[in-house]
Amino acid sequence: MDITLFVDHQCNLRCSYCYTGDKFSRPMSMATAERAIDLGFSDGSHCVEVGFFGGEPLLHKQLVFELVRYTEQRAREMPHAPSVRFTMNTNGTLIDQNVIDVFKSVRDVEFFVSLDGARQRHDAQRRQVSGAGSFDLVMAGLQRLRDAGIRFHIAAVFGAGSAAGLGAVVSTAAETGAKSVTLEPNLRDD
Repeated sequence: MDITLFVDHQCNLRCSYCYTGDKFSRPMSMATAERAIDLGFSDGSHCVEVGFFGGEPLLHKQLVFELVRYTEQRAREMPHAPSVRFTMNTNGTLIDQNVIDVFKSVRDVEFFVSLDGARQRHDAQRRQVSGAGSFDLVMAGLQRLRDAGIRFHIAAVFGAGSAAGLGAVVSTAAETGAKSVTLEPNLRDD
């Protein structure tokens, strides 16, 4: 069974093409998340996948870490010993050593990281709340994932202004060592 936990609507970036509107913080409670995870184990599945999504789920690292531990504990308690898989959808800016340590300890995890191409293209579209670009933070997070041997994929958003440069977008993403690169059109663009 697949469970996606929408950790919070809040995000530390203000991407030019964001479709979710004004950001607000309403983090998922531990109790709600535990109920969702329990539901995932209730049907006797041989594999339970827990995905973290948001806004930016790593704004609530401690909650995410507790949920990873809770999921692993529940799997150990099950008589049929299901496998557990984690996925993290993130903008990549908050991947620090604590994130690496927690996810390196689980058997099956993949990160899906947003990177819209080389520095100029990425920073034009994916700015921090302060207005600064986020390219260097994302690249540092990807380096940590690479160094830890954690699998990751790149998702790159493109629109009318960047479609002509898709080759460069794919090249930049491929150079990160990602397992795959997905091009996602900005559906709100002309």
